[in-house]
Amino acid sequence: MRNALLDAGQWAQKQFADARLGDVRRSRRLVRVATALARAKSGTLAKALDSWSDLKAAYRLMDLPDATREAVQEPHLAGVRAALEQEGVYLIIEDTTDIDLTHRRDLEEVMGWIGDGRGIGFWLHTSLALRVEGYDDQERLRVGVVGLLAQQAWQRTHQPRRKRETRAQRAHRADRESDRWAKALEGVRAPSEATWIYVADREGDIYETFGRCRSAEVRFIVRANHPRALHEAAGNIFDAVAATPAVGGYEIPLRARPGMSARQAGVEVRRATVEIRGPWRPGGRRGPLELTVLEVREVAPPAGQKAPIHWRLLTDLPCGDWQAVRRAIGCYERRWLIEEYHKALKSGLGMEQTQLGTPERILTLCGILSVVACRLLELKCRARAEPDEPIDPGSISPTALAVLTAYYGEPASGWTWRVLLVSIARLGGFLARKSDGLPGWQTLWRGMQALLTLEQGFLLARPEGPECG
Repeated sequence: MRNALLDAGQWAQKQFADARLGDVRRSRRLVRVATALARAKSGTLAKALDSWSDLKAAYRLMDLPDATREAVQEPHLAGVRAALEQEGVYLIIEDTTDIDLTHRRDLEEVMGWIGDGRGIGFWLHTSLALRVEGYDDQERLRVGVVGLLAQQAWQRTHQPRRKRETRAQRAHRADRESDRWAKALEGVRAPSEATWIYVADREGDIYETFGRCRSAEVRFIVRANHPRALHEAAGNIFDAVAATPAVGGYEIPLRARPGMSARQAGVEVRRATVEIRGPWRPGGRRGPLELTVLEVREVAPPAGQKAPIHWRLLTDLPCGDWQAVRRAIGCYERRWLIEEYHKALKSGLGMEQTQLGTPERILTLCGILSVVACRLLELKCRARAEPDEPIDPGSISPTALAVLTAYYGEPASGWTWRVLLVSIARLGGFLARKSDGLPGWQTLWRGMQALLTLEQGFLLARPEGPECG
């Protein structure tokens, strides 16, 4: 997705025009709605669309049985699948978030529960595809956003059962939410020209996850959640890797989090090759699985640090030398980008502020905004991965670049990705002080909307007038 700052209309045409909604006029309407949302200051249709007639048309579109979340996303998903067929290394990062609509008490009877059962909304599980663009001198991955490989949404209509169920009862139950992990890989196979690497946090540490990756010929690196027993040996994987000598150490830059400031964490790494015992499932015990365990433990964390780094990572990536080990861990370090993606969807685009009144409309809106969030993430990702690289000529419209140049002048170092990101965010209120780092989602999104408004004004003010089409 290297067209993050194209004109919103051009971008929406690329992402949604081929949606099969039963009538080509509906697909055109979808493109117009997506264009408006890509320009809007929030994810609410009422603020995105200028007229009551356009708003009613959008409501009618979202009420159609054919205009589902899956249908509106399909052109984008197809483009991502085609991109993943190309030669290269790709990360498939998964995570789950909730869309919290608890403030909408009018939806209590039609939406499912989230959290401990006192909130309402729905759950969203995203499989985000990234392309590895290269490595820096510390073997850290530079990645770009490809887009969504898959996305699952569901509502919980039952009360929490975990405390009332035994582990065996959960294993026998057919409707387990854990089945969502690596489900995007079912029925697909990574092409021989490309390397796909599946990345997940502890919740994805499920035996079936590894099986789905193996069936799809996809490599994996998953943070361990369980001290899995070894096959035909005493002990567990945590003890096995802890008993090995350190193979190296380095520093990991940690981003700021609530209650924690950004810092550099010095870690040491251990490696062990193990064979884990297969778990019991209905029908019998599954077979053993050989994999590598990498332990990444922080050395001398700051006094009072509540969450020092201690990762145990399960992988089938080659880890024969230090460079391979660093690159494998680097894949997991990029997992946080899925959290950034969900922030873009919720904090940047305001998905949870929607005023739509039916689950069908809300899910269709989520399908559109989920693609728009990839557009935002690509800009921020490129600014981190290639801060000093000149921007691609086709990534931003000439008019938008002319507006930024008029506001801030031509940068002494030219328009690089970092300069571009900061300049856009400044339009949204970002102060751009040396200590501020990169902008957050809210100032970036406000800056994007300000830029689009200025761009429209620039076009209207030209002597020859605006162009048609």
